[in-house]
Amino acid sequence: MTLRRPSRRRLVAALAVLALASVIASLTIASAAQLNLGAVARQHMEARERCDLDGVATTTPGVTGTTTRVDVSGIHASCAGLPIVVRVYTTAGATSTTTSANVPSGGGSMTINTASPAYTPTTTHQTYVTIGGWPIPSTWSYTPPVATTWCRVEVNSGSGWTTHPTAGCSFTHVTLGSSWPTPITHRQVTLHFSYTGVPTGSSHRIASNVDLSPHVTLGSGQSWATSTIEGWGVTGSALPTVYLNFGNSHSGSGSFSTQLTVIS
Repeated sequence: MTLRRPSRRRLVAALAVLALASVIASLTIASAAQLNLGAVARQHMEARERCDLDGVATTTPGVTGTTTRVDVSGIHASCAGLPIVVRVYTTAGATSTTTSANVPSGGGSMTINTASPAYTPTTTHQTYVTIGGWPIPSTWSYTPPVATTWCRVEVNSGSGWTTHPTAGCSFTHVTLGSSWPTPITHRQVTLHFSYTGVPTGSSHRIASNVDLSPHVTLGSGQSWATSTIEGWGVTGSALPTVYLNFGNSHSGSGSFSTQLTVIS
């Protein structure tokens, strides 16, 4: 058999095919090297909700005057560590906002303080609470302190003594007098009152209840439980509070004072 040498044209064509195949292969490898084989980033939306769905209760202890304290209770345990802010709304529309604090571990109850200004609590206040930036339903309650010091004009219409609807009386101040012997066991205290519009007649009287503890300091080893008190108008006492009945000895408008002796 006689072998024929490939023609020059065929040889050139074969070389061109090989060169083209080599170029395609190199392009394929380069493109593959540029592929990102890492994790594919997917768009997603994260849904969040309030940590406390049933709300919290707010209050402050009974005080005379202003306060900066707010007590919060009923905080859900899932709110632990989140910032809480309370806004106290007064009846006049003014607000006192608490400084931001973090809910303690386990939730429950906590006490926080308002920033300036302080507020005068009433039963009609309202609060706006946020925890972690979310509004949380809240309720407000307040019990005013029981007044242990008062003065009033009373009238008896035949069925007992009641407060007169228009006449008034006020306890104004205390003056401390002499003390004796040494160590001191006797202390003189003068109570001062003012009154307005008191009618004349035996069916009217002025009565007062005064807590002496803010005004009188007992000596070492002495106590109100073992002390007694003497003076005009004294009709009963559960020291340090003393009850005084001045009868109908004053009418119209004016002022008067009475001196007492505390014996310890």
